[in-house]
Amino acid sequence: EANLDTPRPDPEPLRVVKIDGSLLCKGSPTSAMDGHSNAGIIRWNDRLLMVYRHKWHGGQIWVTELDDDTYQPIAGPGIRLDLRHHHSKHGADDPRFFIHAGNLNVSFAGVEGRLGPCSQLFATLNDAADAVESITFLDITARTVSEKNINCFSHDDNGVLYAVYSISPHVILRVHPDGRCERAFETKTPHTWSGGPLRGGAPPVRVGDEYISWFHGHVKIGGVKTYTTGVYS
Repeated sequence: EANLDTPRPDPEPLRVVKIDGSLLCKGSPTSAMDGHSNAGIIRWNDRLLMVYRHKWHGGQIWVTELDDDTYQPIAGPGIRLDLRHHHSKHGADDPRFFIHAGNLNVSFAGVEGRLGPCSQLFATLNDAADAVESITFLDITARTVSEKNINCFSHDDNGVLYAVYSISPHVILRVHPDGRCERAFETKTPHTWSGGPLRGGAPPVRVGDEYISWFHGHVKIGGVKTYTTGVYS
């Protein structure tokens, strides 16, 4: 249990767990995790659930239950979510859990063709987290060609859904029930980061009076594209 108020100049993970990829869905291995990547974990209805992507092209999103102690799948590969939508005709990437208005949701980047473009959507799941009840497309004004790494969060569970659109500058969108988005807040980001452009990583989680969120970037080190990660509040 890390104390966020105590600086750790040389931080180390409190625990490292390698998930057994053989317990997940089968297919052509395309990564170090046998084709499974970009996972997220949440506790929902006293179950520890993991959502993950399978395959690079034509990505699929699966949900499975994990053991509380070992963090290994106890429900096998789990359930593949039906995320068919005209903005995800070629697959779905980058799944992230979030809870809003008492419902479990999975945000994802829908891919329209082999080379894109990407759009941000989210699926509302049923209580058992084994079926999709609805899919919402984030309709962003003046959007870029490809929209991804946009992280939704519910503020004080007051019925209003927000999303972190960018980190530098820090732009927060208000997401209406029909998916229409409008800019709600924008703040300059005065901090420097040597790990490349700041991009989204995980939905913000409230800790006291602040929200804590992971982000990522990438830089070339020795000519090799290298991913970086960090935490901001």
